[in-house]
Amino acid sequence: FLLGMLDEAQATIDNAGFPYQALVFNDSDTGRRYFMLREIPDMSFTDDNGTEDDYDDEHGAFTYGWGLYIYRPQSTRPIIVTAPHPTDDFFTTIIGYDCLRTWDASFLLINGSGREVRWTNSGAYTNSKSISDPTRTEAHPFNVAYQKFADRIRDQYGRREFSFQIHSYDWNRHVGYTDNQISAGNNKLCPNLPIRDLSSLKQDLINMGDHLMIPANTIGIHDDVFLNQYYSVNYSVHDFIFSDGENEYPVNDMIDLPAYSQNRQMIYTLNGWNDYDSFEPFMHIEMDELPNMYEETENVYKWFYGWIEDEGRWDMENLFTYPRQYYSRWINDLESLYDDMFAMNDGLTPPIPENLHVINNSMQYVTLGWARSDAYDFDSYEILYSTTPISEGNYQIYDRNNKTFLASQACESIDVSGLNSSYNYYFKIRARDKNGNLSDLSNEVMSTPAATSISGFKAYGMDTSIRLAWGTNPPSGFLGFNVYRRQDLTDYELIESYTSSPALVAGNYNFEYWDFDVVNGEHYEYRISSINSNGVETIHNVPQKASPAVVHSLILENQTGMLSDVATFSQNPYASDAQDTYWDVTKPGPTSNYVWLSFYEQYWSQSGVYLSQEVKGGYDTNQQLKTWIIRIRSDQLNVPLYLSLPTVLRSEKIYIYDNGTGNWHNMQDGAYQFTVSNSNPRTMTLYWGNMQPSINHNYMPNQVLQGGYNTQFSWSPQYPFLIDHVNLYLKNDIDSLMVAQNIPTGITNYSYTIPNAINMPKTKVCLEMVSVDGFSETFVSPHTLALVPSINTMDNVAGWATKSNPFLIQSFSMAEAFGNGSIGYVWNNQWQEVPSFDFGAGYLVHATEPTTISSDSAVLRLATEFELT
Repeated sequence: FLLGMLDEAQATIDNAGFPYQALVFNDSDTGRRYFMLREIPDMSFTDDNGTEDDYDDEHGAFTYGWGLYIYRPQSTRPIIVTAPHPTDDFFTTIIGYDCLRTWDASFLLINGSGREVRWTNSGAYTNSKSISDPTRTEAHPFNVAYQKFADRIRDQYGRREFSFQIHSYDWNRHVGYTDNQISAGNNKLCPNLPIRDLSSLKQDLINMGDHLMIPANTIGIHDDVFLNQYYSVNYSVHDFIFSDGENEYPVNDMIDLPAYSQNRQMIYTLNGWNDYDSFEPFMHIEMDELPNMYEETENVYKWFYGWIEDEGRWDMENLFTYPRQYYSRWINDLESLYDDMFAMNDGLTPPIPENLHVINNSMQYVTLGWARSDAYDFDSYEILYSTTPISEGNYQIYDRNNKTFLASQACESIDVSGLNSSYNYYFKIRARDKNGNLSDLSNEVMSTPAATSISGFKAYGMDTSIRLAWGTNPPSGFLGFNVYRRQDLTDYELIESYTSSPALVAGNYNFEYWDFDVVNGEHYEYRISSINSNGVETIHNVPQKASPAVVHSLILENQTGMLSDVATFSQNPYASDAQDTYWDVTKPGPTSNYVWLSFYEQYWSQSGVYLSQEVKGGYDTNQQLKTWIIRIRSDQLNVPLYLSLPTVLRSEKIYIYDNGTGNWHNMQDGAYQFTVSNSNPRTMTLYWGNMQPSINHNYMPNQVLQGGYNTQFSWSPQYPFLIDHVNLYLKNDIDSLMVAQNIPTGITNYSYTIPNAINMPKTKVCLEMVSVDGFSETFVSPHTLALVPSINTMDNVAGWATKSNPFLIQSFSMAEAFGNGSIGYVWNNQWQEVPSFDFGAGYLVHATEPTTISSDSAVLRLATEFELT
């Protein structure tokens, strides 16, 4: 077949008894010639699609369903297009055809059946049980053909094929994702050409797009479609920025369909490929079967695929017209990229990677950094290294064959491994492109691998001290460590050395150093160095920052002070609110004759975690508030116990809330006294920071309140012990009414009779809270009231109008309401004339003269519903 020997291919097929044809197809529209392998349908089958009309009848069915295979021998592009799910992803076949024609691709493969046609029939169906899905099942004719076609391209072009796989997803699933989810394969997080061009040319699919991809109402009724609504890309390695000179922003990376992890075509094409190469040989796209910019309804979905509502039938000539238009943009944009991508030659020598420098040293590797090069046809960085200064022929090369990441031009650091810590090493770097062009060499740097491997270097700020800790392996064979410190990006200063501190002398796997020459609240940065047996110092250039902070001691004791326990807490800018090693210290349970105090985190383990110390992430206690859960246990029953905080500062707000009694206590006022009646855990909550009181309005529906009506306003205060009093008033845009002043803290509701002559629409309930420190804040209700007088008037003008009676219990004749000779109608499947004007109905009225009607009848206070027919 691939050799064009179609008669021989057909004879082989016939001898095997397969219902397939090998034939030549001449496309008269394009003048192109294709070879096809297609299955001959069994015409004894007919599907009427559940309709009596024969316009949508389908005649014939496939016996084997192995698929359709199209080959264009004269194509000059090494492209394979696959549509492996032609029934589930039903419009991918026509999109695949558009790709074949637009791109002049070498191959198009369309599977011949759905995933559910053949499966294991074990338990409930899932895609993983499919036998007829060629993306999951290796033993499938589709995969035999795919691999043969890929091999043909590799032999013919001397390069890897570009495999483009097309999928779609159900219109009412994967809500919130873009119209086109693009990936270079499952877990391929550094996509390259044609998806992303890491060079400054930005000659990629996304940057070929526009900020506004599809203007509103271009294809039916829809909103504007912007680039990050049209595309999302599976990436996390390196930034991906769209820029058109006016708009610039990161490309959407929200994607949930990056390709099946064991996709058979992906695995074959990417086998042995460098994930960071400038060319991406596999591209996977998932299209939304109803793009998000359309109203997500079944009617719109059917319209998108040619349904004619007033005829109750499908427009068979236009089933895929709209999806082909909507998704044609990426087909055409990719077409414009292919020639340059396959040529992969910008005709330029790559620029020099500049500013080569040493980032860090370990025992068997050196970490280098540099400012990146920039080339459309980039191939690899080459790092030249030697134990003597670099000169002609005295170096080894470290490139993409040693570390695959060096194939990425956006790579700006790498660990050069396999070094010997007994030698000094010299390094230079250059860039290489796909055409063998080399940049000039960078500056030279020298470095010595460290005398030992350092791991887990950390700094912990405590109270007026900072602890440094790290591990080493091996523990000997070097002299020891030096410790350096700096502040505010000044130069590092040596603060301690192995020559003066035994704690820093080699011989241990784990090291610890305490710096006491620090001030709470200041920020410090540390780094350490190792000194080998020859006295050569190597900096471990992974600095750690720390800041000491006050550590409060919470003390629990009995009345005599003979029994006591302590738990400490703090906040630190380098800690987190999650569990932090060393800062957060677990605590064992009590024994007997005890008072026992701990902090508690319920969700840090299945049964919770008790802590003798808990440090939370740093925050401004003048602006923010954080809480600690306290657990107390004691076998000293029904006798006074005291919880005190001797380290509290006068300016700090630290309160204890006793969950058992509901009491609040200000730790500034001294110890909190309480008793326990059993030895079960007693829970309290410690509040530290900006405890600003507030008030929440209790629920009240929007309503009309009429003069003389008695209503009740209620609210819920937060931290009521910090509130002095509350003022209650009503307010709209033009008026206000004081209801009550100086309401004490303990009162949280107020009854009020609406004045008879009031008229205040769109009114809010306002609670002015005055705190104990004189701070005032007003809390406005979310609900809205209309305050109306006890007697209400309705004015009517002459002529036709729609009307309703607002008075709940008073009716009028049409003459009373609208003048003698007036006529009123209500709708009851037709307009019917009625004699009276009652509450609860809608009227079409012809008033003969202007009228005014008044009533002290109650008006409708709350919202109600009427069925509209």
